[in-house]
Amino acid sequence: MRILVADDDRDIARALYLRLAAAGFDVSVAHTGREALDLVTRCCPDLVILDIMMPDGNGFTVFDMLRTSRETGEIPVLFLTAHGNIPNWLYAMEHGASDVIQKPYDGTALVRTIRETLDRWYGPQTPRAA
Repeated sequence: MRILVADDDRDIARALYLRLAAAGFDVSVAHTGREALDLVTRCCPDLVILDIMMPDGNGFTVFDMLRTSRETGEIPVLFLTAHGNIPNWLYAMEHGASDVIQKPYDGTALVRTIRETLDRWYGPQTPRAA
């Protein structure tokens, strides 16, 4: 299963890449909203993890653009954010996000959430490595 991680913090993006790759996922990384949108069309991810705050807009803008496209409208999206305030969480959930995960996050719990989300979307076929 392919996952796209979009986070402007390169250290966080790298940590996510390493953790998810170790768990058996094929991971692509974007550091801006524009880069995330470009990668979605090129790598066709099965799930997108979006940071809310990015330098060229925000994860909600990317999310809204994904949702309005026929090709990307059904891709599950998890928000990973340091800004876990109620309005952000409500906006994400009301507009169809799969979940909102607060930074700092627990790596094991994040992988479990990703697997559960992918299982709901595509059936129980996600990798079960560490």
